[in-house]
Parts: sequence; C-alpha cells; structure tokens
Amino acid sequence: MKAICTELVERGTGDTDPFDGAVFDVIVCTQAYHHFEDINGTTKILASYLKPGTGVLVVIDMIRSSESEKLHKDHGHVVVYKGGFEEEPIRSAFVDAAGLQNYSFKPAFQMGWEEKLVDLFIATGVRTAT
Repeated sequence: MKAICTELVERGTGDTDPFDGAVFDVIVCTQAYHHFEDINGTTKILASYLKPGTGVLVVIDMIRSSESEKLHKDHGHVVVYKGGFEEEPIRSAFVDAAGLQNYSFKPAFQMGWEEKLVDLFIATGVRTAT
C-alpha cells in the first residue's frame, strides 16, 4: 500500500504521472462527491486511472433529501457542499462524462449524521476496454 498526495489530472494530460503508469482494478470514493464542484470532471479523471475493460469506479454518497440538505450548512464558505444527489447527475457523470459502462445506482443504507438519518447510494461503473 502506498499513499500519494497529488492534484489529479486526467491520465495523459499532465507533465507527470503520479502513479508511474499504474492503473487500478477499483477506485472507491466515499462521502466526498458532495464536496466536489465538478463531479463530471472528477469522474472523468478517476475513470482515466481505471484498468481498461475491467476497472470499476465505486462512489458512495448521500441521496438528496430534506435531511441531507440541512447537514453542513455552515461549511459552504470553506468547501463546496451539494447536500447529496439525485440519480441523474451521477448517471450523467459516469455515463456521459466519463464513458463508463455497466452503470448502476442503488440506494444502499442509512447513516446517522448530526442527529439526522440520511440515505446513501452506491454507484458503480466499469471503464471501457478502449
């Protein structure tokens, strides 16, 4: 296992490759998408580091609800906060922006957070072979 702190850009577009050419079987991003300003761009970047044909992107985050939108209201001046997602923006990021296949979006479980109960989803997609 190895940790790398870097600003990711789409594979092949930067001056250096922080992973020395490595591609990944699975990339998991948990409870972070609701803090990303551009989920289409982020998804495309992450997908570029997946193994072609078999690499899977897994995203776990909040389903938008009245409860999820109330969380972290005071963080907006410091970091982006979207209050969760409906399925369409996630589908668009995976399929339209990143070109992932075998897309799936499923409500997964509930989590207690700041005395509120929020629903989380699991979204997955597989990088194309080319």
